[in-house]
Amino acid sequence: MRVAPERVVALSKEEARRLMVVVLEGVDGLRSLGQLAGVVSGEVLRGLSVEVGRTRLGRLRICRVGAEAVEIAGTVIRGGRVRALAARVEFSGGGWRCVVFRVLG
Repeated sequence: MRVAPERVVALSKEEARRLMVVVLEGVDGLRSLGQLAGVVSGEVLRGLSVEVGRTRLGRLRICRVGAEAVEIAGTVIRGGRVRALAARVEFSGGGWRCVVFRVLG
């Protein structure tokens, strides 16, 4: 019996960065949380809270953890403080969707 190879979908670093910026714009209140519905899961959307201010995205590292899933680690800078960012992004329905999003620290 032959097994079909897994379909591997690529997420570029630029796409990952843009997705994280969109989510952070929601957190900063620059974008309504309703606008994030197409790019984040319901669980992520329910877990986000708006903190008026400006968050800058620092460096990102991307690690493929499956044919249609990547994990993102990075930093964000807010109010002169550097904090860690952790996210998981999965390909579904023709696009990438953030299913886990945490700013730590």
